[in-house]
This record gives sequence, structure tokens and C-alpha cells, in this order.
Amino acid sequence: MAPRIRLKRTGSKHNAQYRIVVMDQRRPRDGRTVEEIGYYDPNPDPATVSVKKDRALHWLGVGAIPSDTVSRLLKRAGVFDADAPERGQVSRDGRRPIVSLQAIGRGGGEGIQLEGVALNGELLYGSIHVVEAGGDSGGSITHVGEELAFVLEGEIEITVDSTPFRLSKGDSIFFASERPHRYRNPGSSVARVLWVNTPPTF
Repeated sequence: MAPRIRLKRTGSKHNAQYRIVVMDQRRPRDGRTVEEIGYYDPNPDPATVSVKKDRALHWLGVGAIPSDTVSRLLKRAGVFDADAPERGQVSRDGRRPIVSLQAIGRGGGEGIQLEGVALNGELLYGSIHVVEAGGDSGGSITHVGEELAFVLEGEIEITVDSTPFRLSKGDSIFFASERPHRYRNPGSSVARVLWVNTPPTF
């Protein structure tokens, strides 16, 4: 599931201050943070907001979801740009966030990048897998849910259980994610595959 960006209270009872933190949504509200990316002090007039913009953009790019309050603070700090109303809804060609396999815990893959298409969903995750010639996802994985892969460009070989399926532009495959699966690009040019998972896997 996508991490959350929210406020974590610090300071005394009558002098509350807040850290802007990235947290695993499965952890309690005041549990250990994944990363601290800024702070907010509402006591001065005007209030003080400081954000590590590069780190905020990184986490937003890999699908982290800010709370409503944090969204307002990020906008105030200049993190959100003019297309902020589209963020999380519209995916623009050439401007999609790039997610590495390492960022989603798949360090064994080679020659693959993911272009984020639907990263913030509660029920669905979508990305375009850009697979270089000879690229390989690494060992087989299994997880809860179902998935669909649709080849936009090039060729891809997807092995489900022990059966390989070679797919070309316009072909698709659908299977239960509990079945061991992996993929590679056996062709001589880049392959682009729209991949949709439900529930979100990464």
C-alpha cells in the first residue's frame, strides 16, 4: 500500500510543533517514521513551514499520499506546481514519475523502469513497465490479488507458473497474482507494457 505523508506532533502541550513525515500507513499515528521531510511550527505569526522539496517530490513520485493538511503545507512551501489539481488523476506523457524496481523492493530486476500511471489508488495500481532489450524482472514473485498486462510496444515474455507466454504489441494477459510470475524482454528493442494490479501491490 502507498505510504502516507502526514504531521507528527512534537513540542510541549502549549507549544505544539510538527514534523512532516513519511509513514507506512500500517503503523500507528505516532509510530516510527520512514523519513522526515520537513517541519511546521504554527506558533509564530506567520507560521513557519520548511520542506525538503526534492525529498517531497521523490515520495510523491513513488505514490505517497499527503494528508489534506500536509497538501496545503506543501503548496505553501512551493512543492506543488501549476498542475497540482491534476496530481494523482491525470497522467501526462513525458511527465510521469519514474519508479525503479529497487524503490518497490524488487532489487533483482535488470533494465526495467516503471512510469507511474495510477500510484495513489486504494484499490488499484497502474504503471507502464519500460523494459530494455534483454531486461528481466528477476526471480518469480507471488502476492495477493489479480493483474493485467497489456503490451503497448515491442515484445515481452511473461512466465506464469512454469508456462511462458510471448506477447507482442496489442496482446494482453490476465492472471491471479498468487501464481508465481516473472517477465523479460526477448526482443531487440524496448518494450512498454501497461501493468495494472489490484489491490495495490507496491
